[in-house]
Amino acid sequence: MIDQAVIVQFTGYGEQFFKPGNRDLEPLARLQLEIEGTLAVEGTGVLDGHEIAIDGSEGTFYFYGPDARALFESIEEILDTSPITRGGTATLVFGDPADDDAPAEMVRLGLPA
Repeated sequence: MIDQAVIVQFTGYGEQFFKPGNRDLEPLARLQLEIEGTLAVEGTGVLDGHEIAIDGSEGTFYFYGPDARALFESIEEILDTSPITRGGTATLVFGDPADDDAPAEMVRLGLPA
């Protein structure tokens, strides 16, 4: 069975955390550890990795699991409240993430309910 995906995109990391001569990735590493711990407890999926632009202007987390909705719901609060991802988007892909025709839903992070 092909895993479903949650792809989280965020912007402004460098503005928040980079200082002249210091590209601090520790906040990103702490967020990753928090998410991985939650996923280990919830068992809803895995964090497959992340990318971040060299200037920190934008970044992406990649998550995979058998149910994109359950995966997202298990980490939604962390994503909504983190200064790194708040204001970004999560795209839930309900099918093979490599299939451009797979149904998908975009969710804004950190917006009031």
